[in-house]
Amino acid sequence: MVYQNILHIHGAASDPEAQLVPGHGQEPDDNLDPYRISTDPEDADTVVEGQAFDSYFKETFKPTEEIIQRPSVLPQDRPVEKLLVMGHSVSEVDYPYFQEMMRNIDPSRTRWKVSYFGELTAVRKRIGDLDIDARLVEYALLVDF
Repeated sequence: MVYQNILHIHGAASDPEAQLVPGHGQEPDDNLDPYRISTDPEDADTVVEGQAFDSYFKETFKPTEEIIQRPSVLPQDRPVEKLLVMGHSVSEVDYPYFQEMMRNIDPSRTRWKVSYFGELTAVRKRIGDLDIDARLVEYALLVDF
């Protein structure tokens, strides 16, 4: 496998220099009321837990647009024959990545191999929602890559 052709959108755990980004796509709100969870003074622990959650939420925001602006790992000098999507839920928050990939490949020719965990039907539907030709997609458990 050619590792320079891999884009780790959440960072590479094997790279000690990489910053791992657990990631979600909901823009954090810096103006949240810390007492929105409970106004009862007896629930001080709940308020502190809510503030800890808010902090974690801000720290794990995945800057999708910033990541997409990075130089592409997709070759510019030859067509992409196959894309491997490993360990990915293909959730809506990640649609911009897939849309960017679609702009940089020939969607009528590029084959996909997509891993899934659990229910295949949901992943298959999300891939379909992205208008990826179902005839060009192979699904496999991650251990089968």
